[in-house]
Amino acid sequence: MDARILEAPDIVLVGSGIMSATLAVMLKRLNPRLRIQLVEITSELAQEASNGWNNAGTGHAGICELSYTPARDQSGGVPITRALHIFEQFEHSKQFWGSATAEGMVGAAADFIHAVPHVCFVKGRGDVDFLRARHTAMAEHHFFRSMTFTTDSSMIQQWAPLVMEGRDACSVAATSGDGTEVDYGLLARRLCSWLVEQENCGIAAGWKVTKLQRGAGEWHLDLRCMASGEERKQRAKFVFVGAGGGSLPLLQSTGLAEVAGLGGFPIGGQWLVCDEPSICARHEAKVYGATPPSSPSLGAGHLDVRRLNGQRQLLFGPFASWTTRFLKHGHWSDLPLSIRANNLGALLQAGLRNLSLVKYLVTQGLQSMESRMEAVREYYPNARSEHWRL
Repeated sequence: MDARILEAPDIVLVGSGIMSATLAVMLKRLNPRLRIQLVEITSELAQEASNGWNNAGTGHAGICELSYTPARDQSGGVPITRALHIFEQFEHSKQFWGSATAEGMVGAAADFIHAVPHVCFVKGRGDVDFLRARHTAMAEHHFFRSMTFTTDSSMIQQWAPLVMEGRDACSVAATSGDGTEVDYGLLARRLCSWLVEQENCGIAAGWKVTKLQRGAGEWHLDLRCMASGEERKQRAKFVFVGAGGGSLPLLQSTGLAEVAGLGGFPIGGQWLVCDEPSICARHEAKVYGATPPSSPSLGAGHLDVRRLNGQRQLLFGPFASWTTRFLKHGHWSDLPLSIRANNLGALLQAGLRNLSLVKYLVTQGLQSMESRMEAVREYYPNARSEHWRL
């Protein structure tokens, strides 16, 4: 994509992921006269967190994620307020995508979103009782009325055959609801493609915003071409920083008082991927489980069907990882260079207050492939190591 840099746009959006792409399109639809600039550091769009290989692709709607309904109340019931809020938010997203599809803005919806059952699977009497109570509470609301609960292992076998094959007889339960799998990277690129075709809109791929400072009623931006080193300056009335891990250094360059104390501690997630077609073809669900006590940050593991680059994949994770890079294409010095006198204390306090998390990250990082496969077998007992890669 040829870079186009506008003179004095109304709005600059930093980053081309699903957040920036969505906001840019919404703003242009609301006011077609707006001059909108999108700046992306990589040569291709939506290659960081929105890229299909960098997220689980789950259309989060509160159906299978136990973390959205974490505990019972004093009466023994399960509060579902957060799950309802998440479901409603995702319905708004689907309505927006449906409108964009109907108006020919993003091509065929089947390219980036698929109907996939969202299954929550648990074992053991305590978790089975909790899942039953959760389903009872959720099924009373019309959002979740179609969700099904069962303790019948043969029914679970139909929903997720890999989960039940080779499993010893034990107390199990599952719920299943109508969910989705989304390729957010492809969707973001489709939205950006529509944007760049509109009048007074430009996308500068391969350019980095290196500095952001407030002027008199406007923002001043310094831009640098990653390939040639060319530098440009730009003025804008408004700036949206949707740069993921790259946001912190950019916010620090503003000198705003609100930024003092902000720090970054980059925790990531690694996944095991199964490429074996005969196995991938037999799993058609997003299967989530209960969050183990030893997993304080990333929550429960899940066994996910994915469709990426036209191929069907099977993923399991996440396993926690830690890095000093703020972006996948970043540099090891990102974290050290972000430390300031005004955020060092906050970073140290965060570490001291979350020693269990630090210990967990170290333990996860030292795992062998076989120990990771043991985690997979909690969801897929017959999994074989030779079929999976990290």
